[in-house]
Amino acid sequence: MDAASVPAQTGCLPERGVGYRHMCRFQAGFANSRLAEMGYEWHWRMDDDSLLTGDIPYDVFAFMADKGALYGYVSTVIDDDDCIVDLWDVAKSYAQKAGAGSNSSFFREWPRGAVFYNNFEIAHASVFTSPEYRAYFDHIDQHGGIYTRRWGDAPIKSIAVSLLVSPDKLHRFSDLGYRHAPFIDQAPAAVGPQRPGGQHRAVPRAALAYRHEHSVQSVIGRFRIEARPDADLHKLLVPRATAEAPSWIGGDIATSVKLPGGAGSELDSYVWLFGDTLLGYIEQAGDNGTEAPRRVRRGAESGGFLVRNSIGIWKVSRKTRRPLHSMVFHWTAQAQRGQGDKAALPLLSGDKSSLDFFWPLAGIGFCQATTKCELFAVGLQGAPMRADIAGLLGADAFSAKASVAAVVHNPADSPDMWTYSMKQIPVRAHESLVTWHAGVARADEHGLPDDAGAWLYLLGAVGGWTKQVLARVPMGDFARLDFKGMQVWSTSPQGAAPGWHLQTSLPSGDAFAKSLVTIAGVGESTQEAGLWYDHTLRLWYIPLFDRDRLVLRTAQNLTGPWSSHVVYRLPERWSASPEDYHAYAVKSHPELARDGEIVLTYNVNLRNNPLMGRLFDAGEVDAYIPQFLRLTIQGEHAPARSDR
Repeated sequence: MDAASVPAQTGCLPERGVGYRHMCRFQAGFANSRLAEMGYEWHWRMDDDSLLTGDIPYDVFAFMADKGALYGYVSTVIDDDDCIVDLWDVAKSYAQKAGAGSNSSFFREWPRGAVFYNNFEIAHASVFTSPEYRAYFDHIDQHGGIYTRRWGDAPIKSIAVSLLVSPDKLHRFSDLGYRHAPFIDQAPAAVGPQRPGGQHRAVPRAALAYRHEHSVQSVIGRFRIEARPDADLHKLLVPRATAEAPSWIGGDIATSVKLPGGAGSELDSYVWLFGDTLLGYIEQAGDNGTEAPRRVRRGAESGGFLVRNSIGIWKVSRKTRRPLHSMVFHWTAQAQRGQGDKAALPLLSGDKSSLDFFWPLAGIGFCQATTKCELFAVGLQGAPMRADIAGLLGADAFSAKASVAAVVHNPADSPDMWTYSMKQIPVRAHESLVTWHAGVARADEHGLPDDAGAWLYLLGAVGGWTKQVLARVPMGDFARLDFKGMQVWSTSPQGAAPGWHLQTSLPSGDAFAKSLVTIAGVGESTQEAGLWYDHTLRLWYIPLFDRDRLVLRTAQNLTGPWSSHVVYRLPERWSASPEDYHAYAVKSHPELARDGEIVLTYNVNLRNNPLMGRLFDAGEVDAYIPQFLRLTIQGEHAPARSDR
């Protein structure tokens, strides 16, 4: 391409000059060909500042050949959005033109931005020297994005692997010690090749034996926060299903919404919205020789062991802030034996053959002037992902497709009788690049809390989790699922002061994502948090996990500025094995909190568990159920809420 058209800097790592881009082009398009011309059949690439931190106890090339594998790696990562602008779209255009080879489903399900961390890669010469790869690379190269966008060799080659190599021809070297600071630090295994994800773990002995952890204290402004697990609340959701009466034995998300109405009563009804829900019973230690309690799947003839979402309902005393009874769970029972139970809120789709599903992540009640009350919810439209592809990513077996808004028209009825409408929330960007389902809150036009506010604010995320962003829709418009008036907190034109702009007035694609203003920083954002206001702190807050730290991001106004406060650390039960467990989906439950308190739940799931099978291992029954945490706020207090 014309050297005059190459910018001195790009949006991706602007400190990296044209020389670095030459390197990316060479590694993506020519390095493997040169090695093949020199007669090398296998190519092992590592950066010059990376280290092998243990012995290599076997011949990796012979291992790959014996296994029939063509591409080996140690990890996958998500590339920075600024470094892949338009790349996936250009690759899609090639796939459509070329027919995407014989492996198109791998490419379609491979998430945008996911790359094999190719500072360690072992590849057979055929992978990156074939005529198919050369045609693909030439298409990418002719676009010029390597020089104008700083497309790296890692995403270019990763897309090619998903286009041209079958997943069963890939191998993750999880047993080799490898360090490339500060990105990858993988400890060596004691023996040879292990199952993907690492070595087998010892059975936890303390399953379902709730251990009272020490409290954690922190400071937010003039207030001291003491965080402590709540054993009494925890017991309310401990699964008690038996073989004679299999039922709900776990679910994540666990967001709660006050059902509208109920004025004059001392009790309020709350609906809890769960994501993937496990069905079966608990086998206690000693039964059938088990050394620790374990879940047992409900049989297929009885409806199966998994539904994509479920609903729990209980009544809570306004005076004591305690539930009056155990939670009553709902989902859709199978119409015929063996057909399989379904979600409580199936995704409404015109495609009857679609396997897509709905995970509700946040909600709010809304009563219009006519006294008609409805339940608003936002959530993720997901699609099943092939287990082999999920295994390559070390991820759950689903892909995110869109954010969905739902309106339940008769929430006072039993969930079995609910009628509802659904619609995808429009976004002017690549599928799943920008999502609008992390949380919702009602506020006035200035972003201040107002139970009668005219706006429904939507907490979103860019690039999965790289930054937290904000949108808003008039309450009445949301009730009609009308998003023409949807506004986003953004810069227009880029570089101008932030403000509210109609989404439809902004550019599309990656430029739209770049125009959105960050309200939470990299490493501290999520698609599964939420948005609440605390009247004691007089602050909005977003709770989320950053590794083993539970963080409250707080602000006086929804548009910020926001600050971060670590209020809790994950108990040793989970934090001692970060390679096996991860915490997520922190939700607030004001109905369970007294004045001067915040009650949170979070969920813990197992890593490298694409089909959820490890949740049925002995000793894991305390995972994948909401963990309750009570935060006590001490110090100067604001006036109590009028409804308490």
